[in-house]
Amino acid sequence: RPSDRLPPTPAEIRAALDAQTVPLPAEAATGRVIADLVVRSGRPLSELAGVVRRLPQVLLNVEVARRDPAILDAVAADVAAAEQTLGDEGRVLPAAHGTEPLVRVMVEAPTEGRARAPADRLARAIRNAAAVRGDTDG
Repeated sequence: RPSDRLPPTPAEIRAALDAQTVPLPAEAATGRVIADLVVRSGRPLSELAGVVRRLPQVLLNVEVARRDPAILDAVAADVAAAEQTLGDEGRVLPAAHGTEPLVRVMVEAPTEGRARAPADRLARAIRNAAAVRGDTDG
């Protein structure tokens, strides 16, 4: 019975992931890195997670007329500017949605106020890039 089986050990998880022959989605790849870290450190995940600093996030969904992952290329300089503004105190993660005509902008910073301005500027840049590419954001 599956319920009689103990959960896999980190080493078993790593071995199973190493056996993968298909590309992993980002979430699974992240899980693989975490499992590897647990195995190599010999420490429990709960202890390792204690050093993670949670930051406020601003998440914006920028609607565009059609899906176009190339919009991110058009705003690469704007993303770099936002990253430079935050330095090592935050991060900027724009992502074209996989199935819907929108681009998600997530910005983390020490305060919501510090995250809001770069997120708003990047959303504006995405709207402008979409308009230049012949899109409108309705």
